[in-house]
Amino acid sequence: MIDSLGVSSLLLTENRSEVNGTDDFQKELYIELNDLELQGTDTLIIQYTSTDWAGNVSIHEIQYNLFTEDDISGLVDRIFNYPNPFGSVDGGTQIRYILTNDAQNGKYVIFDAKGELVYHYSLSENDLLKGTHTISWSGKYLNDKYVLATGVYFGFLDIDDTVSKHKLVIMN
Repeated sequence: MIDSLGVSSLLLTENRSEVNGTDDFQKELYIELNDLELQGTDTLIIQYTSTDWAGNVSIHEIQYNLFTEDDISGLVDRIFNYPNPFGSVDGGTQIRYILTNDAQNGKYVIFDAKGELVYHYSLSENDLLKGTHTISWSGKYLNDKYVLATGVYFGFLDIDDTVSKHKLVIMN
Protein backbone atom coordinates (compact mmCIF):
# COMPACT_ATOMS: atom_id res chain seq x y z
CA MET A 1 0.00 0.00 0.00
CA ILE A 2 1.31 3.51 -0.81
CA ASP A 3 -0.19 6.38 1.16
CA SER A 4 -0.79 9.98 0.03
CA LEU A 5 2.78 10.94 0.98
CA GLY A 6 4.27 8.21 -1.21
CA VAL A 7 5.31 5.98 1.72
CA SER A 8 5.00 2.27 1.03
CA SER A 9 3.83 0.11 3.93
CA LEU A 10 2.46 -3.33 4.61
CA LEU A 11 0.54 -4.81 7.53
CA LEU A 12 1.06 -8.55 8.00
CA THR A 13 -1.60 -10.18 10.16
CA GLU A 14 -2.08 -13.81 11.14
CA ASN A 15 -4.80 -14.90 13.59
CA ARG A 16 -4.69 -12.05 16.09
CA SER A 17 -5.75 -13.37 19.46
CA GLU A 18 -6.10 -12.36 23.07
CA VAL A 19 -4.46 -14.18 25.96
CA ASN A 20 -5.58 -13.13 29.45
CA GLY A 21 -6.95 -9.86 28.04
CA THR A 22 -3.73 -8.87 26.19
CA ASP A 23 -2.95 -9.06 22.48
CA ASP A 24 -0.60 -11.71 21.11
CA PHE A 25 1.93 -9.24 19.67
CA GLN A 26 4.04 -11.71 17.71
CA LYS A 27 1.30 -12.27 15.13
CA GLU A 28 1.14 -8.76 13.64
CA LEU A 29 3.91 -6.78 12.02
CA TYR A 30 3.87 -3.38 10.33
CA ILE A 31 6.53 -2.94 7.63
CA GLU A 32 7.45 0.45 6.13
CA LEU A 33 9.77 0.88 3.15
CA ASN A 34 12.45 3.45 4.02
CA ASP A 35 14.64 3.52 0.92
CA LEU A 36 15.12 1.74 -2.37
CA GLU A 37 18.41 2.31 -4.16
CA LEU A 38 19.87 0.82 -7.33
CA GLN A 39 23.68 0.62 -7.21
CA GLY A 40 25.13 0.24 -10.67
CA THR A 41 23.03 -1.95 -12.94
CA ASP A 42 22.93 -5.14 -10.89
CA THR A 43 22.56 -4.38 -7.15
CA LEU A 44 19.39 -3.29 -5.37
CA ILE A 45 19.51 -2.09 -1.74
CA ILE A 46 16.22 -2.13 0.19
CA GLN A 47 15.90 -0.53 3.63
CA TYR A 48 12.78 -1.08 5.70
CA THR A 49 11.50 -0.66 9.25
CA SER A 50 9.34 -3.25 10.98
CA THR A 51 7.19 -2.49 14.02
CA ASP A 52 5.14 -5.01 15.99
CA TRP A 53 2.05 -4.11 17.98
CA ALA A 54 4.12 -3.95 21.18
CA GLY A 55 6.07 -1.06 19.65
CA ASN A 56 9.31 -2.96 19.05
CA VAL A 57 11.06 -1.36 16.06
CA SER A 58 13.71 -3.00 13.87
CA ILE A 59 15.54 -1.42 10.92
CA HIS A 60 16.72 -3.76 8.17
CA GLU A 61 18.76 -3.49 4.99
CA ILE A 62 18.75 -6.16 2.31
CA GLN A 63 21.03 -6.31 -0.72
CA TYR A 64 19.87 -8.13 -3.85
CA ASN A 65 22.06 -8.96 -6.82
CA LEU A 66 19.94 -8.74 -9.94
CA PHE A 67 20.32 -11.31 -12.70
CA THR A 68 18.79 -11.91 -16.09
CA GLU A 69 18.10 -15.41 -17.39
CA ASP A 70 21.29 -15.16 -19.47
CA ASP A 71 23.40 -14.64 -16.29
CA ILE A 72 22.34 -17.90 -14.61
CA SER A 73 24.28 -21.06 -15.44
CA GLY A 74 21.12 -23.18 -15.45
CA LEU A 75 22.14 -25.81 -12.87
CA VAL A 76 19.35 -24.85 -10.43
CA ASP A 77 16.11 -24.26 -12.28
CA ARG A 78 13.95 -23.18 -9.32
CA ILE A 79 14.03 -22.95 -5.54
CA PHE A 80 11.06 -22.10 -3.33
CA ASN A 81 9.38 -23.18 -0.11
CA TYR A 82 5.81 -23.97 0.79
CA PRO A 83 4.09 -22.82 2.85
CA ASN A 84 5.60 -19.35 2.90
CA PRO A 85 4.97 -17.62 5.29
CA PHE A 86 4.87 -20.48 7.77
CA GLY A 87 4.91 -21.03 11.52
CA SER A 88 7.83 -22.77 13.19
CA VAL A 89 5.34 -24.06 15.76
CA ASP A 90 3.01 -25.39 13.02
CA GLY A 91 5.21 -28.00 11.35
CA GLY A 92 7.67 -25.88 9.39
CA THR A 93 8.08 -25.70 5.62
CA GLN A 94 9.25 -27.72 2.62
CA ILE A 95 12.08 -26.26 0.50
CA ARG A 96 11.85 -27.56 -3.06
CA TYR A 97 14.53 -27.18 -5.71
CA ILE A 98 14.97 -28.50 -9.24
CA LEU A 99 18.36 -29.48 -10.68
CA THR A 100 18.76 -29.54 -14.45
CA ASN A 101 21.92 -31.71 -14.24
CA ASP A 102 23.65 -34.02 -11.75
CA ALA A 103 25.96 -32.20 -9.33
CA GLN A 104 29.04 -33.13 -7.27
CA ASN A 105 28.57 -31.33 -3.95
CA GLY A 106 26.16 -29.00 -2.26
CA LYS A 107 24.61 -27.58 0.88
CA TYR A 108 21.58 -25.58 1.89
CA VAL A 109 21.89 -22.89 4.60
CA ILE A 110 19.55 -20.33 6.15
CA PHE A 111 20.58 -17.03 7.74
CA ASP A 112 18.55 -14.55 9.77
CA ALA A 113 18.42 -10.82 8.99
CA LYS A 114 21.52 -10.24 11.17
CA GLY A 115 23.54 -12.73 9.10
CA GLU A 116 23.61 -15.47 11.77
CA LEU A 117 23.49 -19.05 10.52
CA VAL A 118 20.28 -20.67 11.78
CA TYR A 119 20.13 -23.86 9.65
CA HIS A 120 22.61 -26.04 7.74
CA TYR A 121 21.91 -29.10 5.61
CA SER A 122 24.60 -31.01 3.69
CA LEU A 123 23.13 -32.48 0.51
CA SER A 124 23.48 -36.23 0.06
CA GLU A 125 24.42 -37.96 -3.19
CA ASN A 126 20.71 -38.48 -3.95
CA ASP A 127 19.99 -34.77 -3.27
CA LEU A 128 22.48 -33.88 -6.05
CA LEU A 129 20.90 -35.91 -8.86
CA LYS A 130 19.03 -34.25 -11.73
CA GLY A 131 15.37 -33.70 -10.82
CA THR A 132 13.13 -32.27 -8.12
CA HIS A 133 14.17 -32.51 -4.46
CA THR A 134 12.66 -31.46 -1.13
CA ILE A 135 14.28 -30.43 2.17
CA SER A 136 12.08 -30.26 5.28
CA TRP A 137 12.84 -27.51 7.79
CA SER A 138 11.05 -27.15 11.12
CA GLY A 139 11.76 -23.42 11.39
CA LYS A 140 13.85 -24.01 14.48
CA TYR A 141 17.45 -23.10 15.34
CA LEU A 142 20.40 -25.35 14.38
CA ASN A 143 19.98 -27.82 17.25
CA ASP A 144 16.20 -28.02 16.58
CA LYS A 145 15.43 -27.05 20.20
CA TYR A 146 14.66 -23.33 19.90
CA VAL A 147 11.79 -21.81 17.92
CA LEU A 148 12.95 -18.90 15.77
CA ALA A 149 11.28 -15.50 15.99
CA THR A 150 8.85 -14.05 13.48
CA GLY A 151 10.81 -12.48 10.64
CA VAL A 152 12.41 -12.77 7.22
CA TYR A 153 15.10 -15.42 6.72
CA PHE A 154 17.34 -16.03 3.71
CA GLY A 155 17.95 -19.47 2.21
CA PHE A 156 20.98 -20.26 0.03
CA LEU A 157 21.36 -23.40 -2.04
CA ASP A 158 25.04 -23.88 -2.96
CA ILE A 159 25.43 -26.51 -5.70
CA ASP A 160 28.92 -26.91 -7.23
CA ASP A 161 29.74 -23.28 -6.25
CA THR A 162 26.58 -21.95 -7.91
CA VAL A 163 24.39 -20.20 -5.35
CA SER A 164 20.62 -19.76 -5.62
CA LYS A 165 18.73 -17.83 -2.97
CA HIS A 166 15.22 -17.19 -1.74
CA LYS A 167 13.37 -15.66 1.22
CA LEU A 168 11.50 -17.54 3.93
CA VAL A 169 9.07 -15.81 6.27
CA ILE A 170 8.25 -17.15 9.74
CA MET A 171 4.99 -15.93 11.32
CA ASN A 172 4.57 -17.41 14.80
